[in-house]
Amino acid sequence: MSTKQQSNASYVQGHSPSVLAAHGSRTATALCQYLLPTLHAFPSDSSPRLLDVGCGPGSITTSFTEHLPKSAQITGMDYSEDTIKPLNADSKKPGNVTFETGDAFKLRWDDNTFDIVHTNFVLMHLSDPVSVLREMHRVCKPNGVVACREGALSTTLYHPTSPPIERWRSSYVASFKAKGNHYDEGKELVTHCLDAGFELSGITFQSANYTHTNAEKGEGAGMLEWWMKTNAKRAREDEVYRKGVLEGGFCTEQELEEMAQAFEELSQVKGGVYSVWCGCVIARKADGDS
Repeated sequence: MSTKQQSNASYVQGHSPSVLAAHGSRTATALCQYLLPTLHAFPSDSSPRLLDVGCGPGSITTSFTEHLPKSAQITGMDYSEDTIKPLNADSKKPGNVTFETGDAFKLRWDDNTFDIVHTNFVLMHLSDPVSVLREMHRVCKPNGVVACREGALSTTLYHPTSPPIERWRSSYVASFKAKGNHYDEGKELVTHCLDAGFELSGITFQSANYTHTNAEKGEGAGMLEWWMKTNAKRAREDEVYRKGVLEGGFCTEQELEEMAQAFEELSQVKGGVYSVWCGCVIARKADGDS
């Protein structure tokens, strides 16, 4: 099995419309606060290169244009051809952004190519995140940065919760464990960066929360309702997730439907909350590293 096939086989969520819709709502402004000062430090007349590994539907990739000089070169890469094809055909795509398929375990670029190498909620879906971090380190320029934000699923909080939602939570973690994936990667980021060859002196770590409530205003308004209804669709329609939890014996068809109904109910709770703790790391490549 190729490393690209391994990525595909270990990915718990799949690329159903509900998953792509959820991922397509993400932006650099919302999820990369820890990285923005680094991006904003580039001079306006510079041309930094950024690689977004595991870019999915490309919403974060494209939104990096709002935080980098106009002449920046931004590349989004994902193993899913069906996800990447429409992105390059999008007439609204900025001219300095390109997308391509590729293998995170074997990046096609030469050593020392990019100023920033970014990934978001990708390493947790892999059984060997250190190998991908080594590749990210390799293609990063000396004094450039590798930036990662990853969740820790054991911290996931739903309020108010219920037995079906707790069943979803336990079955979701169990499906990660069954594939050997790092469901708590947010907690392991510093260790894995060290294992990948970064020096401790070059690593900075922050924590953040990925949170939705019905009290959000502005761009976040209505996000809890939308997110819970998206989870309901996953329980009913996401073939990859459903196959994993059903064949693994982590839940039944009836329980999946009960989960979907519970999420729909939670979506309407005025005081409802969804939150997961995240680890965010910026690992700077040492000047002498190749």
